[in-house]
Amino acid sequence: MRINVIGNQMDPVRQLDKLATQLEALRLSELARSLDSVASKLAVQFSDIVVFRETDKGPEVLLSKRAAPPAKGEWACPGGHVDPGESFKDAAIRELKEETGITSPLHYLETKEIGTRAKDEDESKVAIYYTVVGEDVKPKPASDSLALKWVEVSSLQPLAFDHHEEVFKAADKAFGHDVIKQARQKFASLETPLKKYLSTAWVKTAQVPGGLLIALEGIDGAGKTTQTELLKKWMESHHHEVVVTKWNSSELLADAIKEAKEKRLLSPMLFCLLHAADFFFRYENVILPALHANKIVICDRYFFTSYARDVLRGISPKLLNDLYTKVRRPDILIHCTLPVKEAVNRCLENKGISHYSAGMDLDYSKDKAESAYIYEKKMNDIYNLILPLQANYVKLNVSRPIEEVAKDITEFFDHIPLLANSDEASS
Repeated sequence: MRINVIGNQMDPVRQLDKLATQLEALRLSELARSLDSVASKLAVQFSDIVVFRETDKGPEVLLSKRAAPPAKGEWACPGGHVDPGESFKDAAIRELKEETGITSPLHYLETKEIGTRAKDEDESKVAIYYTVVGEDVKPKPASDSLALKWVEVSSLQPLAFDHHEEVFKAADKAFGHDVIKQARQKFASLETPLKKYLSTAWVKTAQVPGGLLIALEGIDGAGKTTQTELLKKWMESHHHEVVVTKWNSSELLADAIKEAKEKRLLSPMLFCLLHAADFFFRYENVILPALHANKIVICDRYFFTSYARDVLRGISPKLLNDLYTKVRRPDILIHCTLPVKEAVNRCLENKGISHYSAGMDLDYSKDKAESAYIYEKKMNDIYNLILPLQANYVKLNVSRPIEEVAKDITEFFDHIPLLANSDEASS
């Protein structure tokens, strides 16, 4: 079934009514099922285990190549879900044995919140443990792991779920700060090039007929709008037809939503459905026509923004799944990442933060800056859970000068055959 948000003789109220009546008729997508596990049971608990061994060259850490989403095929520390009625430590002992075959005494490191729930509800948490085993220990990968390998801590590369941070914290405890200091400094100097994400799989996807759909996602203050405009200019200089569309910018509803926000009239459901109607107006009247004309479409935020914002306002993930299940997924999804505090400071120093953008309607804090930090952190947690599940996902560190980030992006797109051919064709 297709969602018809806009019709020639239908006013906005009737459009929303029709949109609401069509929700249950849509089937759940793979993203929907993923989000159900994330958002309808959001208080999830995990245990991670950092396993070291000492060698003549220094400490090594055991890494597991993940066998299942999220981050399938990527390297991370062993770990997994805490079962009902199970303690964090018991889960860590079980996961370590199941994933590596190792049985070893565990030392507690810390528990971190990875909360994505609305106000006054339990936070999701991960407890981190570490252990040091002898060189004679021979780990064996099990069903949760495609492979295991030992890596020198001094040569550590970025890991899935930012597990490298856990490794360094645990190494400090196990071996002392002085031993790990040089390894930390070496790691800090690393900058993973965007080109590492180039793969046959997504290049093939990008070359299918029907234009190229690019989406930039991330929390407020990540510089998505700036990079979108710079990418558009670069692509146009290479003779591509480019269409840019921004979140909450439709000619039908943008002004009405802006006025409702200024007057603080939006309930969580209105907030969700008005932004959904705005999205579908742009999707059917801007995005799809441009793609059918074989143009490049760059979206400054895509429907993932709805998940990040609406779940926190108590909207059912099932409703969001039904809304967006038929929407075309991006051919390339760029996740703009930076520390939450830096993002909030950018917003405060530049255009300021509005009532809803600071999450003030969620009563996290009466102080706008504090509320914005809590809200952005919770959104960031959701993005980190759902975006890596998508095909053609690219993670981009934007905590750098604008020009440096833009150069990374343009060099990345310069390697896509579909785009590189345009200059040849026009010359």
